[in-house]
Amino acid sequence: ENPLFRFGWAYYLTYAGRTGDVLSALEPVDSASPSVFWSQVSRVLKRIAQGDREEAMALLTEDIVTALRIDGLMSCYLATMYAMLDDHDNTIDALENAVDLGFINYPYLSQHDRFLRRLRGNERMEKLLERVKHEWENLEL
Repeated sequence: ENPLFRFGWAYYLTYAGRTGDVLSALEPVDSASPSVFWSQVSRVLKRIAQGDREEAMALLTEDIVTALRIDGLMSCYLATMYAMLDDHDNTIDALENAVDLGFINYPYLSQHDRFLRRLRGNERMEKLLERVKHEWENLEL
């Protein structure tokens, strides 16, 4: 039972709107070792799926947030979790960090991430999307 695999599977089930399957996929995380990083992150996602915002926010400790912010993709995972919790400031902070680390997938951020749609019209988000669009359109391989 690989905790990273469980998180990844549940994360994509969340995008598919399959909350019942998310909860089934994450059922074992509460009995997993509390010191395993991806088990800790999975517990956050499970609480979000259960609608327990307060507990999810409490589980997003400084250590977890710091660890997720070391990589652009992981920072996007963090942003999505914050978006699901309707925490717009932390969502955008995590996205800015992801972009600073090279995550510039403009179509994904502007169109495909259904949880980020909640931030449409937010001044900070629109400014960030302008930056990402520019970097996306001017990317040289």
